[in-house]
Amino acid sequence: MKKKTKSRLLNLIILLLFLGGVYLIGRPYLFDYLNERKAEETLSLVDEQKDVTEKRTALFKEDIYSGADVTEITKDAYQKADAKNIIFQYGIGKVVFEEQNIAVPIVEGVSNAALLVGAGTLKPNQEVGKENFSLAAHRLASRRSILFSQLKYAEAGQHVTMTIGKNSAQYILTEKKVITPSEVSYISDDEGEGLITLICCTDDSVNRWMVRGTLVK
Repeated sequence: MKKKTKSRLLNLIILLLFLGGVYLIGRPYLFDYLNERKAEETLSLVDEQKDVTEKRTALFKEDIYSGADVTEITKDAYQKADAKNIIFQYGIGKVVFEEQNIAVPIVEGVSNAALLVGAGTLKPNQEVGKENFSLAAHRLASRRSILFSQLKYAEAGQHVTMTIGKNSAQYILTEKKVITPSEVSYISDDEGEGLITLICCTDDSVNRWMVRGTLVK
């Protein structure tokens, strides 16, 4: 009887170890799947934002553009983010990478909460198609369709379309380079008219990818 009990206990331990191993191996893939679903659901929330003028006016505060509270994102943090509440509070539009058919929500400002679900405006009062519209977002490297993970693979000649409220503009990408976090001049309006500047971290999180586009229409 004791031998049967020990045998059952051993089999149970082996089963638990096996299931634990399967979970640890499969966990990253599960998160990737769940995060892609979350990205799709978040975009549907963005499409519900019609007139964002009043929301943007209320959010034009210096503290949401400093990025002072931003921390590194994880797959777990992205999955747990309250997308509905964040989009309701900060969501203003979307940017679409046309050739890849990838869309990313645009949020006002670069607070830590807003950047959990979208690409944030780096300056207040930015207008679609005017001056140098600058956005920054996190990367979740395993999936190009989430946030600015696609930026690393962007190429000159590709197109992005930005929509905020009722206003929309298309840009053609002209430049991609690695810059340091201190090279903030790239987001300045002195850079030119009818520009879009997209920024995200490099793989090591030390530097930044900077992708620049010019207005098409």
